[in-house]
Amino acid sequence: MTLELLQRGYKVLYLIYPCTITIRHKYDYPVPLTYLPNSDSSSQENIDFYHRYLQENKVDIVINQSGAFSDSFLWANTGDAKIKVISVVHQNPLISYKWLFREICHLRNSTFKEKCKRIARILLYPKIKYRFLKERKDHYNGLLPQTNALILLSKRFLPELHLLVGNQWDDKVHFIANPNSFDTPDFTEIQAKKRNEIVFVGLLDHGEKQPMHTIKIWEKLYKKFPDWKFIIVGGGKKQEYYENIVRERGIKNIEFHGFQNPKSYYEHAQIFCMPSLYEGWGMVLSEAMQHGAVPVVYSSFASVFDMVSPGVNGELVTPFSIREFAEKLSNLITDDKYRNKLSRYAYENIQKFNVKHVADKWEKLFNSLII
Repeated sequence: MTLELLQRGYKVLYLIYPCTITIRHKYDYPVPLTYLPNSDSSSQENIDFYHRYLQENKVDIVINQSGAFSDSFLWANTGDAKIKVISVVHQNPLISYKWLFREICHLRNSTFKEKCKRIARILLYPKIKYRFLKERKDHYNGLLPQTNALILLSKRFLPELHLLVGNQWDDKVHFIANPNSFDTPDFTEIQAKKRNEIVFVGLLDHGEKQPMHTIKIWEKLYKKFPDWKFIIVGGGKKQEYYENIVRERGIKNIEFHGFQNPKSYYEHAQIFCMPSLYEGWGMVLSEAMQHGAVPVVYSSFASVFDMVSPGVNGELVTPFSIREFAEKLSNLITDDKYRNKLSRYAYENIQKFNVKHVADKWEKLFNSLII
């Protein structure tokens, strides 16, 4: 998106809050990166630095990419009413609230201590749920008066926002999806690279990506399809934990490749699996579809319906049915004609989120704010 905006004549700057999840990527960014001086987002040092930065660089619009998080209140505080703020919510507004019970009930390891903690979490669930919802309400009721526009990745997320703040801020709410990550490849060239491979791309922890579901799904299928391979791309604190489970259960033809550029994996994969508990958009989903990998996805987040039409360009699975997921995966593996049809439509349908189309929506919003 930055490259597209630069081509359209905009000056783009990156200012980053150095929190614990900030990754200082060794990557050739199209514009320079500047980091705030303090890890406390609300520190006066950061506020002063931020205000000077905006004035020195003559910034007209701030795009707050942390719309769902507390550092939004730093970015919304520009110190100058003429500077407009757009806050982008890259998650669904309720995050994991819909599936919160599943999240807290998950056994994170097999120790006695963790089993006791899980019992405590279950007993405290009503209080946890109440506090979670209250925190989300407080966040958006605090942010919306301070931001000029709020971006949701899908119109289907609007009911969630209404649950939190009602409809009083609807005039500030806009819907702009994330753009496709890659230039559009040639479909014929893509098909020539395909192998009998299924791919999962995501962080290997006990969070929303649910890699354990991937392992359980393949456990039901690997004996039936010995000429197919399941590849897990992504790492994390629990990679060794999942590798041990696969080894102990004797599951064959499943490989862990760690953190990698996923592009070549999309190119080779016939099928893409996404068993997420929740998502905002799921960039790996649109990336896989760009490369003709047929998506099989839990219908656990609203925006998935913007991308996947069951039986047309992919398959949706009832959350969180491992049996149904395995059945749909099995059908795709065995039915080449059906799989190839879905692959073609996945490739074609996802083009509606190409960067130029998405940038047009952003430019329309910019113009509405600065005129």
